[in-house]
Amino acid sequence: MVKTLNETMIRALPTPAKGYTLTYFAGHTVDGYMVPVGFVVRVMASGARSFLLCYQDAARKPHRNTLGQFPKMRLAAAIREAAKQRLAIDGGAVITPRHAAKAKPPAAPVTVNDVLDDWTKRKGGGLRTLQHYEGAFRRYIRPALGAIPVMELRKAPIREMVDDIRDGVGPIMANKALGCLASVLNWYAGQVDDFVPPVLKGLRGEAVARSRKLGADEIAVLWPTFEASGVYGALCRVLLLTGQRRSDIAEAHWSEIAEGEARGRDAVACEGATLTIPAARYKTARDHTVPLSAPVRELLASLPGVPGTDRLFPALNFSLSKTRLDALAPGIAHWTLHDLRRTATSLMIEARVRPDYVERVTHPEIAGVAGVYNRYAYLDEKTEALDALAAMVDRIVNPAPAGNVVSLRSR
Repeated sequence: MVKTLNETMIRALPTPAKGYTLTYFAGHTVDGYMVPVGFVVRVMASGARSFLLCYQDAARKPHRNTLGQFPKMRLAAAIREAAKQRLAIDGGAVITPRHAAKAKPPAAPVTVNDVLDDWTKRKGGGLRTLQHYEGAFRRYIRPALGAIPVMELRKAPIREMVDDIRDGVGPIMANKALGCLASVLNWYAGQVDDFVPPVLKGLRGEAVARSRKLGADEIAVLWPTFEASGVYGALCRVLLLTGQRRSDIAEAHWSEIAEGEARGRDAVACEGATLTIPAARYKTARDHTVPLSAPVRELLASLPGVPGTDRLFPALNFSLSKTRLDALAPGIAHWTLHDLRRTATSLMIEARVRPDYVERVTHPEIAGVAGVYNRYAYLDEKTEALDALAAMVDRIVNPAPAGNVVSLRSR
């Protein structure tokens, strides 16, 4: 049965957490006319929707031609333009032979990733701070904006990226990533004639380091909401029980979990399993090994497998998931995922773990002479620290009956 395509269906297409999705509408009709072959709607993580025509040239090389952005271009107009271009590509007679002979497949649009690559090659080589730029590109800008054609880049997806970094990592890193992006866009504007960078005024926040940590009463309230929030809630619990950064856990792969010869889900079942965050993903460009306590291994073992990916937590929409979680615990205000890292550190100190061991849990190296010359792995000490953290959290979320309560020395 032939299906009818309308603008309500386009608005209802789901928004991906990162990058973009392409939806083909082969076999559909619009106002009684068949949708041209290769007609596609692209949905960006920002929510922006565009009409594309996808085709292969004579050499079977794939191309994507952007027809226009919805709803500025209406569906009927996009279908007419797609049909016109489809006929030209297939050698149709809608346009004159003179124009048809000159017609060339449209060039693929230049994406933000392309601009970042060009900047790195032509500008970045002379910068002492290139490593910081590339880190911001790899961890924040490419995942959030990389697939967007640079001519279609607007302020809204940049704002979402900055808010995501601010909530997950902190305002200082959000401002740094924004500064890196602004430098690249301003450079690109000087290379081409028709590009005007989005106005980024108002996106830079106050670069004040947060000091917020969750109290025991707040953890007790949030823990059940984590359990009710599916995979996103599992991520929150793992962050609290490991003290790691959001991106380091959210981007973790099953292949990074090991114990002896076992890897992935097989290793999660083993006592002594560790997660090694590779230097390519870690902030200080050094491998960082995190022992997995029993509660963390139990959480990871319960994660659903997703075909086609090795990620532990694939395709999470952080902004939407955080909003839904906050609605379940409205009494806990102004907290971010990065506060869980600060809370975990404080709980380990409260459990009388040595501060230098705590620092080894949260960083692969420490500052000063010790960081330069001391290459001991501290695996046993980190394991004990994270076991102590798990015990502290368990006492908070599963308090002993009132008759068995023992007063703790106030700190």
